[in-house]
Amino acid sequence: MPKQYTEDQLKLALSAVRQKKMKIKTAARLYKVPKSTLFDKVKGTYIGKQRGPARQLLPDEEESLVQYLLYMANQGFPMTRAMMRCYIQEIVLHSGRETLFNIQKGPSDDWFVKFFSRHPNLAQRKPENMDKSRVSMSSKKMLDEFFPFLEGVLDKYGIRDKPHRIFNCDETGFTGKEAPRAKVIGPRGGHLFRRKTVSADHVTAHLCVSADGHFLPPAIIYKVLIML
Repeated sequence: MPKQYTEDQLKLALSAVRQKKMKIKTAARLYKVPKSTLFDKVKGTYIGKQRGPARQLLPDEEESLVQYLLYMANQGFPMTRAMMRCYIQEIVLHSGRETLFNIQKGPSDDWFVKFFSRHPNLAQRKPENMDKSRVSMSSKKMLDEFFPFLEGVLDKYGIRDKPHRIFNCDETGFTGKEAPRAKVIGPRGGHLFRRKTVSADHVTAHLCVSADGHFLPPAIIYKVLIML
């Protein structure tokens, strides 16, 4: 949509405000300039033509926030929307500039919708819990050491060409509280884990399948209380 005002109108409105002859709202109405545009020009936060309402974070602030969200998710501590609101509030308070949202409550849900549309690599999802010990075994260093070791075992025992003797075992645990209630923010693709210290008793199922597609009966492991 073309602008409904000229550059001269904008300059006159800007000059009136900077010389303290009138307030932003009055100058915007008198010279027929959008109040948000005049506000951004006065505060030095104008970022040119864009779709929708003016952003409440500067481009570099928003990009830094995106990178921090991805970093926290990769470290196993993804942020919730409530946590993200707190960070945005601190960014604006630290800048000292005025903002369009309620500084006590933070950005609205509508702002988050627009934020995620600008950054399609982010999404709100329910995380999978992963305890600290499993995280430590999922590092690149451990994986780089495992596969050469596996190659050596296959050659040592002569089972590389015997798929019926090669098994993969996986386990899954049941606690009754598997589904997290709150969504967190992280990368759109792949798994999104959250570190969690597990203290409750578990029922564990071991599932085993051979390389030629044969399944072994599952093994169920659980704690048994013996009364003497």
